[in-house]
Amino acid sequence: MGKLADRIKTMGEEKEFIPLELTSHNVNATYRRCKATEKTASDDIAMNYLFSKNAGFESDSGSFYMSISALRKERSTILYLLGQLYDIHHTDEGFIYLKNASLNYHNLPWFQETSVEEAQETIYNLISLGTTALTNSGSPLISNIIKPTARCMAADIMPTFSPKDPKFEEWSQSEKGKALLSDFYKMYEEDKK
Repeated sequence: MGKLADRIKTMGEEKEFIPLELTSHNVNATYRRCKATEKTASDDIAMNYLFSKNAGFESDSGSFYMSISALRKERSTILYLLGQLYDIHHTDEGFIYLKNASLNYHNLPWFQETSVEEAQETIYNLISLGTTALTNSGSPLISNIIKPTARCMAADIMPTFSPKDPKFEEWSQSEKGKALLSDFYKMYEEDKK
């Protein structure tokens, strides 16, 4: 068993960053860890809207509440998951278009839900994580709003590969891949403090 497989096997006890595949399970589990609960301290809560008047929508809607400290701890995971989206790999515009938010870098749906409602919720969970985590964690890498133009800024999110991708090992050993993974490991260590 390889080093990555050994780390994934012991995920409950991990001491370092683990690259995760963009899947419904990983997105929803990360979202649940970051979602504010009644036990979350009031000064640890970030509120955001999926659709905001400030962004040009008729009204604020789709409000959600997240734990700022949990978002900081999960920032590297969230960025890694977002890095597997289609637009991160296939456009140079620095945007994630809502029409492509359901597609991974292979131009395939990344979620496993069978109902439209479940799929929509999972995609919104990923968008909620990205828009809130990266504006409330001291690293404003993505705008905190989805614009009516059906896109959101993602200029600083770097392309990542699923650890299950046959090209993952090659990418992780490339100069660019090694540097990016090193950054994720450092970010993870800094954010868990």
